[in-house]
Amino acid sequence: MIRRDAVCRAALRVCDPHFRAFVENPRGRVHSVYERAFNLWDGSDLYAVVAGACYAAPYTGNTDGDGFLGQLVRVGDAVEGRFPVIRIGSGLVLDCSRVRVTGERQWTQREWGTDGGGELPAGSAQERAQNLASGISRYRQYLQNQDIRKGCAYFFRRDCSGEVLPGPGILQEEMNRRLWALLRSAGEPERFAAAGRKLVGAGMGLTPAGDDFLCGMLAALNCCESTASLRAALAGGLNRPEILAATTAVSRQMLKAYLNGENSLLNRRLAACFLTGGREMEEIMKLVEGIGHSSGIDFSAGLAAGFCLVLNRIKTITGVTACTRKQ
Repeated sequence: MIRRDAVCRAALRVCDPHFRAFVENPRGRVHSVYERAFNLWDGSDLYAVVAGACYAAPYTGNTDGDGFLGQLVRVGDAVEGRFPVIRIGSGLVLDCSRVRVTGERQWTQREWGTDGGGELPAGSAQERAQNLASGISRYRQYLQNQDIRKGCAYFFRRDCSGEVLPGPGILQEEMNRRLWALLRSAGEPERFAAAGRKLVGAGMGLTPAGDDFLCGMLAALNCCESTASLRAALAGGLNRPEILAATTAVSRQMLKAYLNGENSLLNRRLAACFLTGGREMEEIMKLVEGIGHSSGIDFSAGLAAGFCLVLNRIKTITGVTACTRKQ
């Protein structure tokens, strides 16, 4: 067992530009500690330190190893130092001298282009729309094959895809009602934004299901010029201090990143998978499922529902609807 008064050094291997800026003059305190991660609070933003390989996400840095150094830090420990060293309490020193910065501050896919993963295959708008339709179909099939019903997956399977499923509990039905209100109002920007606000902080967990779904929706709507106005309406309704105050500090930080057009590398892979026909859907979704209790699934459901809205805005393909159960 590691003694609390024993100083341990760990190497920070990869981080995003936000975390790299924080490292220049780190100040603040430890906000929260988990099995394989802890959060640092500087008075305005949360920065996550995650044990394991290449967890590249906004405001995040990761260290070597599969174990976690959380036993070395406690909530309230002081954070101080100067690049390349972060000192956390009396138990941990993070060496940032060889950290690699990854991820773009602004992640956008305009007219189906991707950054970091090359351009999508050339082809007509019809072919690209068919690729997206295929990606959505393969996602739906994955949920069915694995019989995933937790969180927002239930909503996507029943309300967006028309599956007949056993009745949900009271809390799930209320969540479904709010999610459906969002999709149903997509043609009216003001109602769309109002419905989005009712999802902030809705659900259980460190990052409530409504927030994860909204992040997926924002990421999808950011992928096509034809839905730029829809995304702007949603973001405008959410990006207010009094609205973001309705959720947890961790989830608030996540929403701020997605409102700013940022995304984790894994979720960028998932979005690209949808856009290119979904051939790697099973492989990527197995990784996404491992995020939180249902956070990865909730994000993926929001992404898929958002891509349904994207598909409905494309005029070159007909007969594809975002939702089939309720009209």
